[in-house]
Amino acid sequence: MVNIPLFPLRAVLFPKCKMQLQIFEPRYLDMISYCMKHDQGFGVILVAEGSEFDVKHIEHVGTLAKISDFFQLPNGLLGITITGEGKFSILDHWKSEKGFLMSESQLLPEEPHISVPDEWFGLVDLLKALVQHPLLQDLELDVNYGDAMVVSNHLAAYMPFSEEKKQSMLEISNPLTRLEKLKGLLNDMQHSA
Repeated sequence: MVNIPLFPLRAVLFPKCKMQLQIFEPRYLDMISYCMKHDQGFGVILVAEGSEFDVKHIEHVGTLAKISDFFQLPNGLLGITITGEGKFSILDHWKSEKGFLMSESQLLPEEPHISVPDEWFGLVDLLKALVQHPLLQDLELDVNYGDAMVVSNHLAAYMPFSEEKKQSMLEISNPLTRLEKLKGLLNDMQHSA
């Protein structure tokens, strides 16, 4: 069991993926300071009910985030780039003295590193095209296109799926199962277009 500070968002972070955040609420500035002081990351967890400002309910599986870059935004606020590490499951959570959420969590086993089977090379090509998008180029992604976990996580993270669908893909522990689910969701998108 580990104690992990939580950052509830209406977004899902996947292991090996990056995300940029704007930090302006005092409690989250305090949380970042706490993480730096204790040389640890924080957990990104999906807000299941409510908003980022008024959290009613959070999901139980999230991703540990490591701060990989700090920068000042044009509006003067703090910006950070985070990189997803391992997944965790929340056993209990509470509000810290500084107002941010803390959790007692269990780290989940790392997914197996499996080579992408030949039948999924179309998804690899889709991801190669996706990382060329200007919004993703800013993240300077380092993608191992041969690893099914990395490929499936990046596609799940950066395709325009609902956050609830992303959460369901985060909770899958086998990358080949996630690729299968992605294929189904992409087929649904094509048929509804």
